[in-house]
Amino acid sequence: MSTVVHLKPKTVQGYESLLRCWLLPEFRTAPLTSITPVRVKGWVAEITRGGLSSSRVRQSYQLLSMILKAAVESEYLAKTPCVGIRIPRVPKREARVLTEDQVDAAAAAIESHGYRTLVYMLAYGGLRWGEACALRRRRCDLLRCRVEIVESLSEVSGRFAFGEPKTYQRRWVRLPKIVAEMLAVHLATIPSDPDALVFTAGRRTPLRNSNFRRRIWYRALEAAGLPTVTLHDCRHTCASLLIRQGASIKAVQQQLGHSTPMVTLNVYAHLFEDDLDRLYEALDARFFERQTASRRPEAVSEAQRRLAGVPETGL
Repeated sequence: MSTVVHLKPKTVQGYESLLRCWLLPEFRTAPLTSITPVRVKGWVAEITRGGLSSSRVRQSYQLLSMILKAAVESEYLAKTPCVGIRIPRVPKREARVLTEDQVDAAAAAIESHGYRTLVYMLAYGGLRWGEACALRRRRCDLLRCRVEIVESLSEVSGRFAFGEPKTYQRRWVRLPKIVAEMLAVHLATIPSDPDALVFTAGRRTPLRNSNFRRRIWYRALEAAGLPTVTLHDCRHTCASLLIRQGASIKAVQQQLGHSTPMVTLNVYAHLFEDDLDRLYEALDARFFERQTASRRPEAVSEAQRRLAGVPETGL
């Protein structure tokens, strides 16, 4: 851990938790050479039977694999035992999305204009929660209906930590004109300091995800009679809206800030299924037009003339 410097604070916290709860109880005093593939398989089976979720089992195994790979690189081991280990499959959670009307209903149930604007930013801009909470006034380009994403806010052991976005890449996020106008109204209510956070709690402190979910978001969903969806599902909503408008995978990737188009496709492939429906509806229409044209009287007479061997006439 002391030699790894590129990890974000929240990632480090996650690794420390996995070490403390699942790796060290099994391997703390184990000589490296005693950690064989059979022992690793037994450990994976044990923590799985103990009720650990498949995602946490996978994370724990991946951390162990990283540690033992580092041991190989340092020549403490000849080869890593983490080879050919079968890990429980992580069930894929289908992304839940809101319709435009549902977004309007949820936002309308929120009293604060600033928080209503935040909901629209998440649903129509596709920002991650941490990106929205770290957005500063000088990053808002209202004339071009864009905001620049350069920071992300996370909570580590109850403390706030500002860092780079998830993929370490800056990007411009496009907003609908109406959302940009909402943002302009909200910016008029916050300090003029260019570094002022756009969305904050009551005393201009950063927003906590847990507090906002419990006090604002879930109450708004209940008041609007909507199903329980997470704030991150607003990001899925943005992807759904873009895809239904005919956006390409590359365009969705750039808007959401995915590292590669493949990540976008892996998450939202099912939303592109409607594209096939539209494509085949267009093919059906063209096929019908050709069939209809072939049955017109002039088309039939021309076909009969060719079958009779009558030469074409012309100038």
